[in-house]
Amino acid sequence: GRLRFYHPDGRIAALPADRIFYATCRSNGEFTTKPFTMPVSGLALNASARYRPGEEPGQAVVMAELRDETNAVLPGFEMTKCIIENHDDRAIALVWDGKNGKGHAGQEVRLRFFLRDAKIYGLTAQGPASR
Repeated sequence: GRLRFYHPDGRIAALPADRIFYATCRSNGEFTTKPFTMPVSGLALNASARYRPGEEPGQAVVMAELRDETNAVLPGFEMTKCIIENHDDRAIALVWDGKNGKGHAGQEVRLRFFLRDAKIYGLTAQGPASR
């Protein structure tokens, strides 16, 4: 769906309902989610990490690492194995060298995101429409 905004002068503007608020950082930034139970299906990210015209590759990036209940990085799920560059989608599958984390399904985990010149709108359990 889209949210519509009506201006007093009669103009109408609209935004995608799932892209109103986001976490961002123009330079290097990072944050960790609260603990959650890892779903069987893996995770999908609603994010935008697009290069701007004339920009060098690697300027807009999101990296993610999967952490356990003690906040330690799970082996094989380091940030260097999950890099999202020049991508803008509402269902980006989080994958670490071909693994989606389903081996940790049912366990309490956290995600640590590292981002530069990117926007993270949300995180969901991966569904059939996720890529």
